[in-house]
Amino acid sequence: MNKRCFSVPRMNNQGGNFLESFPLSPGGFKESQWAFGCEPPQTSTRRQALYGMGAASLSKYILELITTKSGNKNDHAESYYLSDHDIDDNENLYPSGKLDINPNRIAIAHWHFFPRSIDNKNWPDDYYESGYLSPNGERGIHRAYGGYVRNRPLPRPAITSTREDWRIADARDEITMAKRMGIDCFQMNEAGDYSAHSKTQIMISAATQFNSFNIMLSIDCDSISSLSDQKVADYFNAFRSASPVLRHSDGKLVVGCYRPEAIGPSRWASIISRIGEDVFFLPTFLDIHSIQSYAGLASGISVWRGNKISDFDHDSSMNTAADFCAANKLEFAAQVMPQDHRPRSQVYCEARGSRNLIAGFDFARARTGRYLVIGTWNDYAEGHAIQPSTQTQFGYSDVARYHLSWWKGGSPPTIERDAFYYFYRLEQTGAAGTGALQTAPRFHLQAGSDGPYDEIEMLAFLTRPARLWINNTYLDVGSGIQRLRIPWALGTPKFKITRREKLVAELSGGWATRSTSDYQDLLYRSGSSLRRPITIS
Repeated sequence: MNKRCFSVPRMNNQGGNFLESFPLSPGGFKESQWAFGCEPPQTSTRRQALYGMGAASLSKYILELITTKSGNKNDHAESYYLSDHDIDDNENLYPSGKLDINPNRIAIAHWHFFPRSIDNKNWPDDYYESGYLSPNGERGIHRAYGGYVRNRPLPRPAITSTREDWRIADARDEITMAKRMGIDCFQMNEAGDYSAHSKTQIMISAATQFNSFNIMLSIDCDSISSLSDQKVADYFNAFRSASPVLRHSDGKLVVGCYRPEAIGPSRWASIISRIGEDVFFLPTFLDIHSIQSYAGLASGISVWRGNKISDFDHDSSMNTAADFCAANKLEFAAQVMPQDHRPRSQVYCEARGSRNLIAGFDFARARTGRYLVIGTWNDYAEGHAIQPSTQTQFGYSDVARYHLSWWKGGSPPTIERDAFYYFYRLEQTGAAGTGALQTAPRFHLQAGSDGPYDEIEMLAFLTRPARLWINNTYLDVGSGIQRLRIPWALGTPKFKITRREKLVAELSGGWATRSTSDYQDLLYRSGSSLRRPITIS
C-alpha cells in the first residue's frame, strides 16, 4: 500500500507551482481522521482537501513545534500557532488591508466550552478525534447521531515545553487568531469556577501578554442554580482587578451572563450588590420576554439570536430587543452567527452559506452601538464556532474580518485584491441515502428557520467588474462584494474569477459532495482563494 501523505502546493520563485509531500503518522489515514480532511476515503486513491493554512509547510504544521520569540509584550509573543504565514499579520491573506480600529466599538466573541486542545496530544490521537468526532467516542454515547461534533479547532503538535502551561499557550494562540479577525474581547462562559485552572484564569493569563485584548467576566446561569449569591459574586471579585478584564467607557466593570432568566432579576440584584464595585451589567437573554423585568438592573441587553436570517426581520425578537434598549436608554449588543448545526439534537438552521453571517453584520451596523457579540468563538456542539477550524477553515472568519472592520470604521473597507470564498454542504438536506447508520431521528430545521436550501455559493470581493464561475455556470458582475449561487450538485465544485477572458483566481472545493453517508452532516464547509490548499491523499 502506498504511504499516504500531505501534499502542499507552494509557489516557486518564478511564480509556478510545485508539490512538497510529507508522510502521515505511522499507520496512515486512520478512520477517525475523517474530521480533519472530511469523511474517510472510500478507496486508497480518494483525495480530500484541507484549506486555510497558507503556503507554509505542513511539516511545520503537524510535525514541529513552531515558536516565534519576542522580547516585549506585544501581539507576537512566543506562540505555538499554525504556520509562519499566519503568525505574521499578512494582509495578502485578505481582500482588504489593515483592520479599522475604533475604541468606541468593541467586538466580543462568546468563548464557550471547546479549547484549542483538550489533552495536549498529537493529532490524530487527541480527544477531539477519539472522543468528540468519532461515532464511538465517549463510550459510544454519540453513536446514534455519528459523533458529538462535525468540526474542531485546527490541531497542533503536542506542546512539550515546560516554560509555561500549554493551556496558556493555546489561549494565546486563540487570542492571536481573534485579533487577526478584529475581535477585541472574549466573553467567558463560566460556571463560577475561579480556580487556577479555570477557563477565565487561563484566558486572563494569556491576555496579559497582549497590549489590547479584553476578557469579559461572564457566568452561564444554567450552571449556577445551586451556588449561593455570594459564591457567584466571588467569581467576579476574584478576577475584577486583572488588567485585561473588560470595562465600559465609564470605567465600570462589565458583568455578563448567559440566560439571566434562569435565576431571575432578584438574585441578580443580590449578586451585583456583593461585587465590590459599580458594574455595567450586560446580560444575554434566551427568552426575549424576560428583558422587561431587567429594565432597572441591566445597563445593556444582548439576546441569544442570529442563527437564522429571519432573526433580523423588521418584526423579529432582535429588533424588539433593540427597540426596548432604545426606549430605556440601554446599550444594545447585537449578536451574529455564521451557522447553527447540532448533531446531538439533530437540529440545524439554514444559513444559506455566508448569507446569515452577513445579514447579522448588516443588522449590527444599523442597530448596535458600542458592543457587538459573535456567537460563538468555539461552540462546536452547536456548530457556530467562527474561529478557523478544520471544516469551515478560514472562510467565515475572513469574511467576518471584513465586516468587523466595516462596523468599526463606518464604511466598507476598500477591496485591494480580488478574492472569493466558497460555501456548500457535503450532502443535500433531504437526501434519502444519507445517515444509513444513524439511529437518532433525521436532522430537522429549527422552528422559524428559512429553507432548507441546497446550493453552492461563491462570495467574491472584486476590485473591478469580472465574471464569476462555479463549474460551467457563470455570472457577469460589477466590482465590490458579489455572489454566485448554483443548485447543489454531486462532485467537487470548481470556482474561478475571470476578467476579459483572463484568469484572475481559481480554486476547487475542498470536499467532494456525496449522495450517501453513514451519518448526516449538514454543516457548511468553506474555503478561501487567498489561502493555498493542502491535500490529504
